[in-house]
Amino acid sequence: MTRRCAVLSRIQNRSGPAARRIICVTGCLLWLWCDPLWAQRLAFENLSVAQGLPQSSVQTLLQDRNGFLWFGTPAGVRRYDGHQFQNPFADRPQIPLNARYLTQDNQDRIWIATNRGALCWDNGSITYYRGLNYRKNVVVNHILEGRYDELWFATDTGLSVLTPFGQFEHYPKIPGAGTSRINAVWQDENSVLTVGTDAGLVQFEGSQFRPAPVWMTVPPVRVNRFADDGKDTLWVATAAGLYAVRHNQTIYLGGTDEFGGDDIRALTYDPAGFLWLGHENGACRITLDPQSRLGSVHKLTTANGLHEGMVYQIQPDREGRWWFATHSGVSKLNNMVNFSFTGPQNLGLDVWSIAQPEPDSVWLGTGAGVRKLDLNQLNQPAAPWPGNRDLKNDEIRALLTTPDGWTWIGTRHGLWRTRVGWARAEPFPLQQDGDDVFVRHLLRDNLGRLWVATDRRGVLRISGDDWEIIRDLGPKQGLPGQRVFCLYQTRDTRLWFGTENGLACLDGELEISRLRVIDEDRGLPYNRVLSLVEDNRDRLWLGTGFGLAVMIDNQFERIGHQQGLQGSAIHFLVWHQPTASLWIGHNEGLSRLQNNAFRHFNRRHGLAYEEMNANAVWLDHNDMLWVGCRKGVNRMNPHIEQPAGEPPVFITAFVSDDRNLALDTHNVLDHDQNFLRIEFSGLNYSRPDMTRFRVKLDGFDADWREIDSRSVQYAGLPSGRYTFLVKAGNENGAYLGAPAELSFTIEPPIWMRPWFIGILLFSIILLVWRRLTDLKEDNEKLALETTILQKRVEKEKEIELRQEAEIRLLHSQMNPHFLQNALNTAIYFAGNNPEKAKRILRKLSQIFRMNHKATLDGWSTMGAEIRLIDSYMEIQLLRFPDKLTYNSVCPQDLHAKKIPGFIIQPLVENACVHGVKNTLDAVHVSLNCALVDGSVHVSVANNGQPLRRPFSACLSDDHALGNINKRLKLLYNQELQYNYEEGNLIFSFHMRHNHESDHRG
Repeated sequence: MTRRCAVLSRIQNRSGPAARRIICVTGCLLWLWCDPLWAQRLAFENLSVAQGLPQSSVQTLLQDRNGFLWFGTPAGVRRYDGHQFQNPFADRPQIPLNARYLTQDNQDRIWIATNRGALCWDNGSITYYRGLNYRKNVVVNHILEGRYDELWFATDTGLSVLTPFGQFEHYPKIPGAGTSRINAVWQDENSVLTVGTDAGLVQFEGSQFRPAPVWMTVPPVRVNRFADDGKDTLWVATAAGLYAVRHNQTIYLGGTDEFGGDDIRALTYDPAGFLWLGHENGACRITLDPQSRLGSVHKLTTANGLHEGMVYQIQPDREGRWWFATHSGVSKLNNMVNFSFTGPQNLGLDVWSIAQPEPDSVWLGTGAGVRKLDLNQLNQPAAPWPGNRDLKNDEIRALLTTPDGWTWIGTRHGLWRTRVGWARAEPFPLQQDGDDVFVRHLLRDNLGRLWVATDRRGVLRISGDDWEIIRDLGPKQGLPGQRVFCLYQTRDTRLWFGTENGLACLDGELEISRLRVIDEDRGLPYNRVLSLVEDNRDRLWLGTGFGLAVMIDNQFERIGHQQGLQGSAIHFLVWHQPTASLWIGHNEGLSRLQNNAFRHFNRRHGLAYEEMNANAVWLDHNDMLWVGCRKGVNRMNPHIEQPAGEPPVFITAFVSDDRNLALDTHNVLDHDQNFLRIEFSGLNYSRPDMTRFRVKLDGFDADWREIDSRSVQYAGLPSGRYTFLVKAGNENGAYLGAPAELSFTIEPPIWMRPWFIGILLFSIILLVWRRLTDLKEDNEKLALETTILQKRVEKEKEIELRQEAEIRLLHSQMNPHFLQNALNTAIYFAGNNPEKAKRILRKLSQIFRMNHKATLDGWSTMGAEIRLIDSYMEIQLLRFPDKLTYNSVCPQDLHAKKIPGFIIQPLVENACVHGVKNTLDAVHVSLNCALVDGSVHVSVANNGQPLRRPFSACLSDDHALGNINKRLKLLYNQELQYNYEEGNLIFSFHMRHNHESDHRG
């Protein structure tokens, strides 16, 4: 646009009058062509078929007393909770629902006017009235509840009334009206009905129609709607404009010229002092004075974000948002506070900077030059500033108006300045070595000096009467980088510079002070500092390329997604002192930090775009906040905001085994109906995606659970009485409202019913009594058997004691035999070899000690027995050093096994003594112990001639082998074995190692 204006201006200067007239006409046409491309856009959000409506044309809407929104279309009715649309008539698909009007009576019943009669929805119960005027399929246009609870139906065939007693009365003929079609009715304090027909107004009183009073007449046109202010003004919406009936006179208020359309279908009075109209070209909001006279008109069209086509109805919700039923869907106006101004996309109207040189206009630095927006004509496009032709570049990155009247303009190619009233801009020389300077930000300090943040030259300081460059501030002076994004001066006069490589601070004059640099190595969360601001507590806030940070006592605290902030690249910061709030522009919209809580704004709140631009923020003279973004600029009132109250919550479905159960009664379920699903809604029309829920099932859950889904399931609930509770929380995490409740009982199975348990207990008692009787008889038998067994046990005990005594006796018999042989050996050597006798006596002393331990209870261990045998064999080897050899094999894991004392040594002694005596050859004695099939196997072998007599003859009581054999029989039920194999006499036996002796000691 700027280039086109500059070209036209140059052509005009070089052309004659005729050419200039042609150029002017062409310029006007271009201006008119661009007009709709720069429009004031409001915080509209649109819903249509894609969001769940059955048809795009919405003819009527209603918010019921619970807070649900109802929308009527030619294809049916839908109920909306802010999250999803539900069909309340899904189980009655045969009912045709071309909904024309919706209302709710004082009994909370929803009435639907259709093209085939009227429908009453009473909490899921449906009553269908088809023949209101003795005719089927009558078209109903409007329904009104009267002062005495009667319901009036405006139809295509006259007027019908449903009395409080449930009776219909019909008044089909309207004398003198020329039509029987009634579009709307209104009732005054005297119960007189004013009836709007296709041919003007009539009145109805008692049971008769009558012409409207002369002072109340309108032209014979279609009357669509009525609205009153509750005092003395009745507004009448017609197909030919708007009329007001006041003080016994009717006044025509206007049509297309005044409101943008003639066929007014929607008419709503706002007690806040506004009148809302809807017509074929959009809607408008009219300001009313205290006497309900019309004031300023704010038109709303598709250029402002409203759905296109006819507006049939306008209604507010309980949170102050306005809903528009249109031919193209439903439009929701979140507020009339936030405005967005979008530019022609083909000119790239990104807004990079904002200033206010004049009280009545705002200057916008865009990608297409400077634009001036008239604050008194916000619906008009922003006009290109004539001085754009002097600028070397159209992309305006910085704007600043100083108290001396200069407005400074920074572009990608230099710095310019102008004054109010000038239509030109003069360049300010910043070039160095012929290179242009990219100006990013401008700041005027407390001494009136101008600081310029550039992209490749660091910071420039301009001061003096002639505004000369006094000093460059770059890396040579300690600046961490040449690319500087922002400048800020705190209240203590320190200057702060946000750069690509960190934060720099200048405390004092540059000539005598050094820059203090803070970067990531010194605690800065992120080096790329894009914006700076100081709050009311002298804290410095930093917007970086990776989040928000605040400096407290020279320490940085990082704030990001975990703390609730949306966006990562923080493009600008501004502190709003009256509300003590920090406004943050980032790559995902706009956020406000107030009282340690974030509130976020995006396109749903009216922003033109969700990516903010660097340093594009301004607080104007009226304390309105202007923020620049991609493709436009937004104006917001930081003082006014709709509060985010807690969403009311309702239980919408109770399902067991795919069967819907009643919600208004206490359901009693069988024990096998314990797989349940409960659905609920939190009515949040501001941020339904941020609604969360807390649920608890009393009788099952110990505490509340927080979820974000709108249903819960319970599987396999035990029998008992339960109460389901659910709360809804808003986007700020507040759960303040009372929970919705649903109580139900799961009956126990038949075997857990009281009567069944009583019968069962009686049967058990009977069986117990019978069993006790049987037990008494059995006890008597057992007593007799016990006596017999005791006698038997005593006898067996006596036998066992006798056996144990016998074993001890046999063991004791072994000791004298062994000791006698050992002493004989010592005596033998005492006379022949005293030294050997001493050694034998020492070994004998050791044997005595081991023998003493074994004789205490008759038991020893395999290891002790082996050591005893080894000591004995050392004595024998001293006696027969040249004739006798010995070896023993016993695994280490058998050493701890309990065995009878002196059960092996006699075998070794027998092999040694008899082997030496019966042969002149050398004798070798071997002892082998092993674990075989769970038993300890012991074998003693020596070479020599076989026994000369039967082995059984060797097992006499006076023989050591007989002693061993007898103990084996008593203890293990085993016998001593003898074999002669390959010239060796082998004596062996088995002992079960799990004998009770293993557990003794």
